[in-house]
Amino acid sequence: VLQPFKDEIHSLDWLTYNARHIDLQLLNRIDRARWMEIAAEVKAALSDEVIDESLATVDEQALALDGAEIRRKLIGRRDMLLEAADAFYEKVNRDPEVLGSEKRDLIHLKYFDDGKVRVEVRRAKKGPESKPFFERTFHPDEADSVTIFALGGKDELVVQGEPHDDINIRFLGGAGDDVV
Repeated sequence: VLQPFKDEIHSLDWLTYNARHIDLQLLNRIDRARWMEIAAEVKAALSDEVIDESLATVDEQALALDGAEIRRKLIGRRDMLLEAADAFYEKVNRDPEVLGSEKRDLIHLKYFDDGKVRVEVRRAKKGPESKPFFERTFHPDEADSVTIFALGGKDELVVQGEPHDDINIRFLGGAGDDVV
């Protein structure tokens, strides 16, 4: 979806529309602190000098026509990057999706008394103590729901703790004979 290039980033909904489904699955592994740390690193790397160096590669006639305006808009967008990153984090993590594999997976849900839910997904054949290929603790002030797609294989869902509805958990089994 085309968006006008203005000083501010107006609609994250439209700006991220084409990747909306994959964002929910791929960008949900990072907690807010690390997400914002990455955004701060990107912002710091986009110095005025870096912007000027990139504009120096633009055709001279085009630069003469719109160079100053483009520079001003790039700097303005860079300066609001942390706010945009925080809003995008909230968007991606409100209803994230967790994907299992086509193999047999062990999915472990741990409910905490404070409303948090930890999700770990690992290959079952490697054992319950193996390193998970997905692990994340979701917070009720960030996530309304988490959908877990088990996909293929005879998956096993293990629940620990007292289930609560602070975060709605959806478990969707796949082609195998899943066990809860």
